[in-house]
Amino acid sequence: MNRLLEILLHQTLLFSAAVLLLALMRPLLLRTLGAGATYLTWLLVPLLMTSPLWPAPATPLLAPTAAPVRLAALVSQALPVVTTTPASTSAMALAVVIAWAAGALAIAASLVQLQRRYLAGLRRDTDGQWLAPSGASPAIVGIWPQRLVLPRDFEQRFDAPARQLMLAHEAVHARRHDNAWNLLGAGLLCLQWFNPLAWWAWGRMRGDQELACDAAVLIAEASPAPLAAYAEAMLAAHPAGLQPALASGWAARHPLVERVRMLSRHRSAPPWQHAAAMLLVLSVGGSGALLARAAQQAAPGPAANAPVGQGLIFEVSSQLGQNGWTRRTVTMPGDNISMAGGPWGVFMDVMQPASCMRLTLHGFEDGSFRLTGQVLDETCQQVLSDWRELTVDGSVVQFNATTPDGPLQAHLSARLFDPKDSRMPAQMRAELEASQPLSPAQKQLQAQQRERMAELHRSQEAQDRAWRAAREGQSPSN
Repeated sequence: MNRLLEILLHQTLLFSAAVLLLALMRPLLLRTLGAGATYLTWLLVPLLMTSPLWPAPATPLLAPTAAPVRLAALVSQALPVVTTTPASTSAMALAVVIAWAAGALAIAASLVQLQRRYLAGLRRDTDGQWLAPSGASPAIVGIWPQRLVLPRDFEQRFDAPARQLMLAHEAVHARRHDNAWNLLGAGLLCLQWFNPLAWWAWGRMRGDQELACDAAVLIAEASPAPLAAYAEAMLAAHPAGLQPALASGWAARHPLVERVRMLSRHRSAPPWQHAAAMLLVLSVGGSGALLARAAQQAAPGPAANAPVGQGLIFEVSSQLGQNGWTRRTVTMPGDNISMAGGPWGVFMDVMQPASCMRLTLHGFEDGSFRLTGQVLDETCQQVLSDWRELTVDGSVVQFNATTPDGPLQAHLSARLFDPKDSRMPAQMRAELEASQPLSPAQKQLQAQQRERMAELHRSQEAQDRAWRAAREGQSPSN
């Protein structure tokens, strides 16, 4: 649930940023590039919203160049607790997800119902032409195939020039496949129904769609004479009855006054305007999407420098299948934090039922450090999840993985602790007394890692003695 809320929030921020950018740019675009180019800029919205799906930059997060140093204390402190996720947090997350899903389904159902009511009123004449009730406006219905719908009184209500212009208008809708874009817009409206910007964008996009069709029809005319006829046809076609929700037509929601005003300012658009609009969409949208992707991939920033003498406490909770939650608390002394400044950083593996949580600490020259976590299999060899960044403020990071024994959920958090705190010794003793037995495979792996750690320690001591002896001009002693 928390992951779904995180995705929803991220998508809402991207959607809102794209719509606000278009709202600021739209007046200038209409004046400089025209209606057709302005309509193209709505591609910014799906472009930015799909940025999380773009390939991530191939920059290693910690990228050790040699075998990393592993801490010997793999699970020396463990506290198994059969419990559940905090009830208040889970209940709130579930309530938000249910409310969002209910709203999205309600909006989708209303749009489908409106569309079905409109389609139920259509009839076909002897020539196979689809007809709407008298007083309706022409429309293009459907995506594949697209169908032209005319009102029953089409020939009686409009003269020949007006009919020609209106059919040309609908032909532009069909040629541009506007119904497919309307369907995409309706889907975004359902997902963002709680966002006021979504409702504004839905109406504004449909309005710009009509302005673009108006401009395309008039550009195709050889002279400005049809302007008056087109304006009269637009006013006469202003519908009073039921209109399709997911179709391209002269619906009442379209800004009629603005359309007439744009006709009065109409001028032929040079071909470079559409090229400029597409270049603008690709440059602004691409840059924004890359920035959004980079912000998503970037770490929240290295943790603040740890005060001298402090260590780290890791809280690891996991649930395998329908079993209860198991929590482990692992401490890392402050001396080990200083080891993270080496070329490889420090790894620490925390054994869990049917899984292993790998904690990584990497230090920087300025004294700060960065924490990450990753879920592996029981032997700590096979990767089951991506790296996730941690902070030292106790914030919980959630993992989801699939193991041979079933689905796994894991929560991981980190915080600093002061060894001088009088509460710490009693807490550590309680955790040791409540330690959960490890599996045979985990015990064997723990013994192997401790032996490798001891060998590495002996090797480092030998290198240190040799280095000191070389500086003093003496031969190293055994």
